Amino acid sequence: MKSEASDQGLLEDIVEVEKALELFLNSRFKDAEELLMPKYGKSMYFTEGIALLRTLRAVMTFDPDDMSVAIESLGYASDVAGVLRKAEKTSVMGILSGAASIVTGSNKDSSYLTGMSRVQKHAELVYAECSVMQSSLTLVSNTNLVSFVKEGMQMRASFAVIKACFKFLDKIYEEEGVEGYAAHSIDEHFTSGVVMNAGILALVLSFLPAKIIKVFEIMGFAGDRDIALDRLSTSAECGGLRKSFSELILFSYHIILASLNPLPDTNLPLATAKLDACLANRSQSFIYRALKARMLETQARPKEAEAEYAAVVALQRDYQQLYHACLWDMGMCRMAQMKWAEAFEGYSVLFEESQWTRTVYRYTQAVTLYSLDPKDARIVDMMKEVPGLVRKIAGITVPLEKFVSRKSKKFLKQGNRLLFPAYEILYFFHGL
Repeated sequence: MKSEASDQGLLEDIVEVEKALELFLNSRFKDAEELLMPKYGKSMYFTEGIALLRTLRAVMTFDPDDMSVAIESLGYASDVAGVLRKAEKTSVMGILSGAASIVTGSNKDSSYLTGMSRVQKHAELVYAECSVMQSSLTLVSNTNLVSFVKEGMQMRASFAVIKACFKFLDKIYEEEGVEGYAAHSIDEHFTSGVVMNAGILALVLSFLPAKIIKVFEIMGFAGDRDIALDRLSTSAECGGLRKSFSELILFSYHIILASLNPLPDTNLPLATAKLDACLANRSQSFIYRALKARMLETQARPKEAEAEYAAVVALQRDYQQLYHACLWDMGMCRMAQMKWAEAFEGYSVLFEESQWTRTVYRYTQAVTLYSLDPKDARIVDMMKEVPGLVRKIAGITVPLEKFVSRKSKKFLKQGNRLLFPAYEILYFFHGL
């Protein structure tokens, strides 16, 4: 950890990580990983960067081996950050307070950040970020009760750290204004990171059922969507290392989530303007161009969207799973244009290569083939195969897989007939 023994060393490492982030955003994924790898385990932010790349791969593949590697890397990044955290003084009252928090909910006092060095503050933030991601992946991959309780407590403790950091920033701003940040060794990287994570927490909680939100409110956490979006916007405006992540989360809300399910407070014109500004600086970005294609698809412009997806696919093949994500949306655009044969070919590739949801891929293969030729003998075989491909994630059957499984059974019961199944899928995914 010698590279981060001083505040200056930390800031120098952040500059290098920003370069790796720029490579990543410009579709140079392997170059970004190669830049970060030499200091993996030696630098807090370099280690978190590698852990994030491995987490991205795990989320895209859901492969057990990738999950294990990502969980291990996130745990390692938490340990590296933990070494740099300020040691808390242990007392009888502190132990009793900690025990009480298990019952009443974590409510960490923000004053514990007072007097910390710049490195120690960043260590708190990185530790919380990595711990939350590690617990989330563990809960998805391990469904037993012991794991659920253990990771749930760890996640709550990490949320408490994020909340305390946010309250700390808020307190300094109220008492000393923006000038107070410099006096307390607070930089834009820490500020944007804390505000971003506080925004993500509030946004995630806002999607939960009302009964579950009440439980979190008892523990001191609130899920207000307006506040969440405002925090993410503020984080993006602050600049710093996490600026681009805040923008990507906002794009995901306004463009992707809003296209799948009607959401309040979506602002597509604003998202379009900001996305165009990002593309002006990163014209070869796989991620931003994929978002542009999705926006065109949302605007019912399938022909233009298909062409954009084709350009996106040509940009990179380092991450096959990102290619698969574009292939799925490209299939929707082709279905919207009644290009059944091309759509069938795309979903065939997904069924053979992707592990995301082979149930849905097999069903979309069948319905596109059904639209092309209802008497094709392969359709019945595919429909019979669909129910056996349904799987569970975190102990729960994926709703979409359950839906297509029922539709395939209905197809067989009705004498190998369904009423416009391809258009039903298009409607379901807002592809029309």
